[in-house]
Amino acid sequence: MTTIVRFAAVAALAQPLLFATPTPALAQRPSAPGAREGSATIAGDGGDPALVTPANAARLKPGKWTYVTRLMGSGPPTRLGFRTLELREDSYDGAPAWRLVDSRQLATVTLADTLFLSRSDLTPLHHVMHAPGSDVTTEFGADSIRATFTGQQGEAREAIAAEPRVLASLYLLEALVGVSPLDSSWRGGARLAAIGRDGAGIVPVVLRTTGEERVLIPDGPADCWVLSLDVGKGGQRLWVRKSDGVVVKERIPVVGMADTELELLLAEHGVGK
Repeated sequence: MTTIVRFAAVAALAQPLLFATPTPALAQRPSAPGAREGSATIAGDGGDPALVTPANAARLKPGKWTYVTRLMGSGPPTRLGFRTLELREDSYDGAPAWRLVDSRQLATVTLADTLFLSRSDLTPLHHVMHAPGSDVTTEFGADSIRATFTGQQGEAREAIAAEPRVLASLYLLEALVGVSPLDSSWRGGARLAAIGRDGAGIVPVVLRTTGEERVLIPDGPADCWVLSLDVGKGGQRLWVRKSDGVVVKERIPVVGMADTELELLLAEHGVGK
């Protein structure tokens, strides 16, 4: 793997670990007590049915899903490595919790994301993200969401006011679509806590069915619903198997690389318990 391709691969794999960053043009909202002034938010979610709910929390089941990651562009696909998403019953601060872990491996580079959520209603509790040269730890309190950034750029802190039913990670959506009543007209929404070194706010997320497609995966053909996921000014596509609600493929545009996408394809025997 050439140095340029390797750099692009790391950037592509790390990209989904980063929160969407609100733009300065967005309306301002009060920061949490002690936070840097100037945090922004996007109001409204289009009235779509909420995905982060106690009802969906009750429908979730533990599982483990493994994907092959590839960089898709104008030339032949470039295989990058593997990605694993795992949902487990756990506890946090003595209370029942879900533990959602997303890990991505490329040669000697490992990216990891661990999120603890209330098992009863999916309220986020604690979130840790690790990427080369950077770590982010986020604590979710009753009145504020506070993130601490460490790494090569030094230490920084950001905070915003807390709000109910907030989405702490886009990865959770992969589990939630699996327990949703998908059909040709299905839509769902959430509000993402987007916290970066240079700004923070709440960004609406919209998922909707855009079509149907048969996808060839290593375990054979899979009849899928095709979903679009729109967040901020970006978006991606998900292929959800109709038979069991498993996301079998994802395509994510790579920022700064024209006509290039990161593909995640369910590996052979990629669904575990």
